[in-house]
Amino acid sequence: MNKPLSTLLFISLMLLGITPGAALEAQSSENRASENQVAENQAADDLDAERLATQLARQAPACVSFEQQRWIAELESEVTSSGYFHRLPEGLVWQTLKPIEDRVLLSADNPDLSTGMRALLPILSGLLEGDWSKLEQHFDIALEGSMDAWHTTLKPRDSMVAEHLDSIALEGGVRLDQMDIQFTSGDRLALALEPVACSSLPKTATTQEDNE
Repeated sequence: MNKPLSTLLFISLMLLGITPGAALEAQSSENRASENQVAENQAADDLDAERLATQLARQAPACVSFEQQRWIAELESEVTSSGYFHRLPEGLVWQTLKPIEDRVLLSADNPDLSTGMRALLPILSGLLEGDWSKLEQHFDIALEGSMDAWHTTLKPRDSMVAEHLDSIALEGGVRLDQMDIQFTSGDRLALALEPVACSSLPKTATTQEDNE
């Protein structure tokens, strides 16, 4: 009569020099290692504002191209444009290339900056530099998703900003990819962002400061 399977397994383990207790301990250790790896992977993927800010700052490029769609409520029309942002010591250059060329220096020291643009200043500079501390001064931030695919909606708590902006929706991964801004006037602004080499920017539209 054949021996029970458990008896055969016991004999096989003994022949290999492995006691049943040692086999169970080895299996237990293997299970613990697997569980620890799962926990480590989960922790690495968990969304954390401080870690995300560090990630965005590390990946923040000096130049970013944009494709923009702006809905103008008063005219009930949409305008499409493209260009780039360039971070410089004196501020953030917002250069539109199409359909017309236009250059705005987003800086607190720029006296020609409109009130609406001043409201955008901490947003764009903070986002493109990965400096979330600038955003937290003016917005309530609620993050969702993972470190590789996150999104958030920013609600202004600064009265000056809230006067012009209703909300901002952001999406990204290792860097910011999409920005949707809702103005209190009913206007909407959608920006799709893509890092570019500053040296590849059109020379006809860059200033001497841009090329330095």
